[in-house]
Amino acid sequence: MMAGTNETIRVEVTQPNPGDGYLQAWIDFDQSGTFEASEQVAVDLQDISGNTNIDVTFAIPAAAADYTTIARFRWSTTQGLNGTDAAPDGEVEDYEVQITAADVVVQGVVFLDHGTGVGATAHNGLIEVDEPGLGGVTVGARDGGGAVISTALTDGAGKYAITLPPSALG
Repeated sequence: MMAGTNETIRVEVTQPNPGDGYLQAWIDFDQSGTFEASEQVAVDLQDISGNTNIDVTFAIPAAAADYTTIARFRWSTTQGLNGTDAAPDGEVEDYEVQITAADVVVQGVVFLDHGTGVGATAHNGLIEVDEPGLGGVTVGARDGGGAVISTALTDGAGKYAITLPPSALG
């Protein structure tokens, strides 16, 4: 599961009749060992069609980093159960899930900062009137040891975007 994305988990349920049970689910995003209300990703979901599958779609927090945590799924004829309530029937299953940090995209413009134009100042780092973007320039990112991590070529307007893996930010 990648930070900042929506994910779907298909849960297979068994019940005597469609609509007999309720699915609750949590993911311990903060790795506290408890399933808080804010971490609940399914509330009273039912299979009313009789196909035995329930799709649980949820958002992974954008700020999530690389870690392994626990997802809990509860199936019962009782509605509104929290992560630890006693229930007269059903099943509880816990699974390890891997959360992966998202790539980081660095964007910018390479331009000729020559100060040409009315009111423009040379070499001030601001794109001003008549300071064109430069196409065909290779822009790169390097790690602390000087190794190239990623490169991009600027377009005709001087724009570029470099994608960096989460490991490059450590």
